[in-house]
Amino acid sequence: MNVLFLIDHAPDYREEFFRCLGEKCNLTVVSHPCEPDGLSNPFKRINYHYIELQNFKIGPFLYANLSHVHLSDYDVICADLNPRHFWRFLLFLKDRSNRKKWIWWGHIYGRSNNVILNFMRRQFLIRSAAILAYSKSIANRARTEAGNVPVLSINNSQTKKEDFLVLEWPDSEDLHFIFVGRPQKRKRLDRILRLAESFPNTKWRLIGPDMYEFIHKNFDKIPNNIECFGKTTGPDLEKHFSWCHAVVNPGHLGLLVSNAALHGRPVLIQKNENHAPEIALAEDSNQLFLDFDNIVETEIFFTDLRNDYSVLKEAAQRLQKTAKSEYTIEHMVEKHMEAFKIAYSERKKINTIKIKIWNY
Repeated sequence: MNVLFLIDHAPDYREEFFRCLGEKCNLTVVSHPCEPDGLSNPFKRINYHYIELQNFKIGPFLYANLSHVHLSDYDVICADLNPRHFWRFLLFLKDRSNRKKWIWWGHIYGRSNNVILNFMRRQFLIRSAAILAYSKSIANRARTEAGNVPVLSINNSQTKKEDFLVLEWPDSEDLHFIFVGRPQKRKRLDRILRLAESFPNTKWRLIGPDMYEFIHKNFDKIPNNIECFGKTTGPDLEKHFSWCHAVVNPGHLGLLVSNAALHGRPVLIQKNENHAPEIALAEDSNQLFLDFDNIVETEIFFTDLRNDYSVLKEAAQRLQKTAKSEYTIEHMVEKHMEAFKIAYSERKKINTIKIKIWNY
């Protein structure tokens, strides 16, 4: 089965997924460059073909020239449904006779709740072969809006079953916390600085690309119990997880929850935040939700932790157990192949009807 995957980016954290998917089908991935958006390319791409497209901006939209890729060569087209990449919709409209081999993929609804945009999304969804949603909540919404089109949740992850680690808990009287990710304003690292200052008996490590520069540029006073580290992966990152008692995510949560599950550490998460779909794993495993801006709530929580941090161990066990059973790359590949087979079957059915009509 020849599959064309149109995605915004194909960074290093997607590589293992694409490799595993490439073992199940003849996969071609088409994406835009990683670097302009602060993402990293994998060291090497294996088991799939890769085509990189340059972006051209037209107002708020991005355009790409895909004329050198022949859509008719593919049995299935799986495309990230992102309204900013309007060229994918144009391809879908142009490829009228092949729409039943299209699968819409990803966040699906994004952050915008615009009535016109929602109407437009629905028109594309109901005309596709299947929908692959990032999370269960997105899949449930799509099922109410996409008519009879099959909808599957991929439970977005970056971890294989064999990769989960069992790390020893740190032997320390002080509580240790880490944040891992890109230092963006929506991550609300200011809340971590405030916590570090309020609770001097805690220690913190902020880990991510250009983290030191970001912190020193945006904050005048940095507590002594905070350390900054640059982008860290593999065994070096494992050392940071071994050092900590928990991961703290005081702003927008994304794939960090999968990383925490991989290393067997719980996640402290900001309440009532507009999180990415990966929040489903945190909710399913009953992680620790706090209002970091509520001084009384955080003081009670961190004081209780100092006396007994078994709540962290229990949350870590729940997180890893849930992730192992439902949030793995193997599960993602299984759901993708299920959707691909639906689209492939639909396309074959249409071709058979066309042949019968032609012969008649």
